[in-house]
Amino acid sequence: MPGSDSAPLRRHTAAQRRERIPAPGAYPVSSFAPPRASSSALAASYDLLGRLQHEDVRERSISALMRRYRVEQDTAAVVARRARTLFAATREPWRLPAADGELLGRAALAHEMRLRAT
Repeated sequence: MPGSDSAPLRRHTAAQRRERIPAPGAYPVSSFAPPRASSSALAASYDLLGRLQHEDVRERSISALMRRYRVEQDTAAVVARRARTLFAATREPWRLPAADGELLGRAALAHEMRLRAT
């Protein structure tokens, strides 16, 4: 453009672009750590997403499975309530974390799904 202070765009040729690529062996292989997969990364991201939306993805998953397998809600609730009652009675003497009670409740619901699926 006339009167513009900007320099015109310069296009590089393929040869010039190749010159800018580091030659093989320019970096020692040992300087790069191989990527490691985390088995809990996906679970952690779903957990974080649920917390941001003020819902527990685990509860949502259990509910969806219960609907899918047509679990009797009342029966499943009774089994889960009994499991939680037993957990409450043994939590202190056995020094169990509270999260185990939540897991036990979900396991009781999953038990009902197992009975319906077979």
